[in-house]
Amino acid sequence: MRLDQNMMRELLKKSDAELWETIVAVGRAKGVQLPERPPGPTEMANLRAALGGASGRMSLAEALRIITQFGK
Repeated sequence: MRLDQNMMRELLKKSDAELWETIVAVGRAKGVQLPERPPGPTEMANLRAALGGASGRMSLAEALRIITQFGK
C-alpha cells in the first residue's frame, strides 16, 4: 500500500479508534498482528505526529517504532 500526502491527510482526519482500525487492518494484510484495542491518547498523539510530521513529512520509521512498541 502506497501512501501519498492526500491519503495520509485523510487518514489523520479519522478518530483515534478509526485510525487504529486502519493500522490494524494494514498490519493484518501484511501478516502483522496488533492488538484490536487502540493505544492510549499519548501514544496515538505520538503516532499521529510521526505520520503527519511537523514538516508535513511522515516518519515511517518512527511510526513503526511506536506501533511495534505498543504491539508488545
